[in-house]
Amino acid sequence: LEFEGHIARLVYEMTGELPCRGEVKHVRDQIAMIPFISRSEKREVFVRYARDDGAIYIDLANSAGQAVRIIRDGWEIVRHGLHPPHFVRYPGMKSLPVPVRGGSIRDLEPFLNIRKEADFVLIAGWLLGATNPDGPFPMLILNGSQGSAKSTTLKMLRSVVDPSEAVLSDLPASQRDLFISAMRSWLLSFDNVSGIKRRMSDSFCRLTNEGAIRTRMLYTNNQEIILKAKRPVIFNGITHFAEQNDFIDRSVFVDLPTIPESSRKVEKEIWEEWEKARPAILGALYDALSAALRNFDHVKSSSLPRT
Repeated sequence: LEFEGHIARLVYEMTGELPCRGEVKHVRDQIAMIPFISRSEKREVFVRYARDDGAIYIDLANSAGQAVRIIRDGWEIVRHGLHPPHFVRYPGMKSLPVPVRGGSIRDLEPFLNIRKEADFVLIAGWLLGATNPDGPFPMLILNGSQGSAKSTTLKMLRSVVDPSEAVLSDLPASQRDLFISAMRSWLLSFDNVSGIKRRMSDSFCRLTNEGAIRTRMLYTNNQEIILKAKRPVIFNGITHFAEQNDFIDRSVFVDLPTIPESSRKVEKEIWEEWEKARPAILGALYDALSAALRNFDHVKSSSLPRT
């Protein structure tokens, strides 16, 4: 229905008249047949983040069709066109604000309820990794008691990487559900987690390093589909729910302290301040991504983590 509405709008803009439903359906059916009869090459589509010809592209998912192109020498705002990369937008995706220059990644720090400098470095590093289209991705786990701003922190970090209508989600019931969600958004976020079953723990580990599952196609007996994705993930919870060694090895842990009653702020005021700061924080993050591209070949590590 959304696609048919788009066709009707285009016809109205071109002719000044509304097409009848049969005409719209006819156009839709013709467009649907093009992939089956066309000899043109197939093109990959991306969700929010893509890499093309050495550059990183980030879909702002706004009505102006804008994206951010990040290269070694900096970043710029571009418009989607006929050239790659091509992005797909699924229901629930929200737009990123247009980034502005002149900010600092330190502008993020006042919004985080953290104890020490090392925690800020971990969160900033995780953000940088979550915006790398290639991965692999460490999972971020925010632990803390009630009143430690776990959910607020999760929502803020998600709004920097991949804003969504579904921010505070429950854990999926199956690995099939997990991979379907991953194929339709860039960042997965789960709120108030108390435990993860071993099978799902293994699925999350595969997801951070381009895992795939084979599953039966619905309404068939002998046909299969392959679900494949590689995504960053963030959890929060009161208890330390990570138990499996593989899961722990692929995770970054940050403990959030309880906020004293005298230090609490009105939520509305916090979000107003955040929305004012978010464009500059995004610009600083994209500055950091550009620097990472510029220095990537010069980084040498004495030891490498697991992937």
